[in-house]
Amino acid sequence: MFKTLRTIFLGKAARAEQELETANAAIIIEQKIREAEAGHAMAKRGLASLITRSKSESKALDVLKRRIEDLEQRTRDALAAGKDALAHDAAALLAQLENERHVRERSLIASKEKAERMRLAIEKTHRQLVDLRQGLITAKSIESERRAIGHIKGDISAHSAIAEGEAVLKRLLGSPDPVDAIEALEEIEADLSGESVMERLSDAGFGDSAKVKANDILERLRAETPKSKKAKTA
Repeated sequence: MFKTLRTIFLGKAARAEQELETANAAIIIEQKIREAEAGHAMAKRGLASLITRSKSESKALDVLKRRIEDLEQRTRDALAAGKDALAHDAAALLAQLENERHVRERSLIASKEKAERMRLAIEKTHRQLVDLRQGLITAKSIESERRAIGHIKGDISAHSAIAEGEAVLKRLLGSPDPVDAIEALEEIEADLSGESVMERLSDAGFGDSAKVKANDILERLRAETPKSKKAKTA
């Protein structure tokens, strides 16, 4: 039970996070671009520093090579002059310089390789930033479209409500008249009770009518009215 509830909670949290990211995609992308640009600028400064150091190392190595060449020539001259002790000391110094040259050469090679890798990484980051900026334009366009669709949905809801109202009115106007229904019901009841047959017989002159009619009332009133009044009225 607890494990299931925890899974549901985590699932809802993940879904809410995704929905939040989707709703604020442009803002998030803008912030990530700023962070990437800051790191990109720092990497470019690091590459520039590494290139500068490599150039300095290369110059120092050139100076060291010229010094070694000069010292080698001097050592040969000392040997040629029979200055073996002096030539030995020069050879010792020459060994130190050559060791230093080897170290500087390896360091320079490593620096150049590192600078090349960094340059490739910076170029890749630059391309990714370009793509991300273009993606930001797309994200903003999508957000604008979604806002427009939201307004359209509102209009559709209004039209839908109007259509539903019109349908209700149409059904109302097309519904049977309750008066007609009452009259039809009365006719049915009269047929069932036999009253309609009796009325048709009385209308045909066979017996008196069970209902009082307007003509009957007029005839009665004429009979009750004195003749003087009738003449005056005439």
